[in-house]
Amino acid sequence: MKILMHYKNLVVLSLSSSFVGEEFPADLGMVDFDGFQNLRMLALGKCELTGQLPVWLSKLKKLEILNLEFNRITGTIPNWLATLPRLFYISLDYNQISGGFPKELCKLPMLVSEV
Repeated sequence: MKILMHYKNLVVLSLSSSFVGEEFPADLGMVDFDGFQNLRMLALGKCELTGQLPVWLSKLKKLEILNLEFNRITGTIPNWLATLPRLFYISLDYNQISGGFPKELCKLPMLVSEV
């Protein structure tokens, strides 16, 4: 995954059913991460990934679709997901997420109607 992060023009990354049982790429060593600058869809479903949602995902400002269903992701749904201005689809089904639904997600620009 870290190798692919250097491809700045990558728009869609679908690796569903890959990396089975591995840990979600963590923030360690990714403080200065600037990859996936144009990524619009990240699909890592059915990988049985463990760990929590890493903060580096918050840097994917063009991300529209985040599919992480059928994994073993733990922790809470992070508030920083609401900082992704183009995000309109999030699938976290069938994980081990705990806690409440962050109200900030209801204010995602792509979900708010001007009516």
